[in-house]
Formats: sequence, C-alpha cells, structure tokens
Amino acid sequence: MRSNDRIREAVFSAKFFYAQEAVIVAAVSGKILQANQEALLLADLPRSQMQKLRLGDLFCDPRSADRLLQRLLKRSWIKNEEVIVKNGNGHPIPACISGNLVYPCSDQPTIIVVTIRPKHQPSEAEDMLKRERNFISAILETTGALVVLLDDQGRCIRINNSFEHLTGFTIIDLLGLNFWEQMLPDREISVFRNMFRKTCTADSPIKHRGVLITKDARQLQVIWTLTALKNGDHSIDYIICTGIDVTELQEAKAQIRTLNGLLPICSFCKKIRDDHGYWKILEEYIRDHSEASFSHSMCPECRKKHYPRYAKKGE
Repeated sequence: MRSNDRIREAVFSAKFFYAQEAVIVAAVSGKILQANQEALLLADLPRSQMQKLRLGDLFCDPRSADRLLQRLLKRSWIKNEEVIVKNGNGHPIPACISGNLVYPCSDQPTIIVVTIRPKHQPSEAEDMLKRERNFISAILETTGALVVLLDDQGRCIRINNSFEHLTGFTIIDLLGLNFWEQMLPDREISVFRNMFRKTCTADSPIKHRGVLITKDARQLQVIWTLTALKNGDHSIDYIICTGIDVTELQEAKAQIRTLNGLLPICSFCKKIRDDHGYWKILEEYIRDHSEASFSHSMCPECRKKHYPRYAKKGE
C-alpha cells in the first residue's frame, strides 16, 4: 500500500477533519505527517511549518514525548495522559493526549494517530475564530457552487455537498488524492496543473474553463475560479477551487442556430448564395442554417393565379 493510502486510512480512523480536538498523524519516528485545523490552532503554526516538526517539538519537555512514544509502541495505545504542550511562541498548555498505532498493511506499525485536548478554557479569540470557521463551513455546505479545497500539492482536503451531489464522489473517495489526476480528462491535466501553479504565485484569483469527469463517467463543463489562501510568510495553506456547472447552458447554446448578416438573394428566382458560392432555393438554405423546417401550401393570391377554377369554388 502506498504511503498516501496509509495516511488516508489513519486520517479517517481518527475522523480527522471533523474532530473537535487536535488530531496529528505522525510516523513511528515521530515526524509529523498531517495535522487538522484544531491542531494548527493549538500549536499556533501554519501547516507548512507544522509538517516540518516532530511530535517531541510540541512538548515543553521533549523527554516526556519520548517516554509517551515508547509506551505507545509497547502497548499500541495511550489514553488521557496528562502532558504539557506548547504553541509556536513557547507558551505552555496543559493538555490530555491519547494515541493509537495503525497497522495498514503489515505486522509492523507505520503510523501514529494522536489526539490532544487542552485542559484550559478557550480564549475569546479562539472562540471567535471557531465561530467564524463554523460560519464559513455552513456557507460552503449550502452554496450551489462546487467547492474543492486542495493543499499546496493539489491533493483534495475537502469538498462540499454540491460537489458530492453533482459528481457522485465523496470525500472518502478523494481525500489525499491529486485532484486533476482523478477527475480531469488526460488532455486537460497539464492545463489545469499550470493554472494551479499560477494560482500559487498569483495575488488574485485565476479563472479556468474545462471538463470535469463524474463518478459515472459523465463529462461536465465547469468554469473554475482558483484562489490561494496564504499565510503571513506567503506560503500556501490551501487552494480553494469554486466551480459553476455550465453543461446545460452549453448544450442549449449548441442547439440554437440563427441567421444573421447580409444574405445575397437573386432578385428573380429568390435563390440564396451560400458561403461556398452555390445558389440554393430559399427553403433549403434556411433549413441548413436554422432549426426551421418547411411544409408547403398555397396562398389565396397564388391559388387565384394558377388554379382559378378551384379558387372560385373555394371562395
């Protein structure tokens, strides 16, 4: 099993993204592989910096981290161990830590999932940030637009309800996987990848129009807007992709055919000259350049002129 697959299994075993407490996924060596939003808030660190640390770097006493790690490796789990962690400024935070080993594909553990629950009451700023985050989450889940949240490598972190409903994919299908390799046709992968890279360095959103492949292999025409969310050090935290499905609009436009411009028409026989220089009768030209079709009849004047005997009877 690939490394990304192991990380995905560990993430979901801890209900990673929707946990109310800080959740960290680390290698058995202690290197941090992933951290959810609560963990970033607790450590007061951006994601890019968090993933450069080891578990011991989050403890006021690194030796206590080593002891916990050894106990975890021996017992496969720890629960509600009292520890003192610290944030990015070195401020100590009393907390309780729990953890489990994960055995994805062998008898040897390869991943550690730990949860950290602070013992102190959240500050007013933390509480305000949490309310704001819940508000944004509510908007994402009620908007009709497609929303995909990507990390700085283009891997899926979150999708909203509209995306799930329209494409048939769930976050379980896509989490940790590269977005353009999973849902775009081969001919558009390099184009979207370039748009993604431009977004990482751009100061304003970038628009892109392309095809999105659904779970049942339908192809949707989508207009995307890619926006980079950056930290204070200008590193990328997330890329937000919002999309509008214009498939039905494009199909409707393709069915509309109109006549416009100047049409060269013969003054006598009323034939029309087409773009290739051929003269066509009026109904043939209109049929080829519109959605109209013809059924033939006879007006009263022509009936009197060409069939006067029948015209008198019909009067």
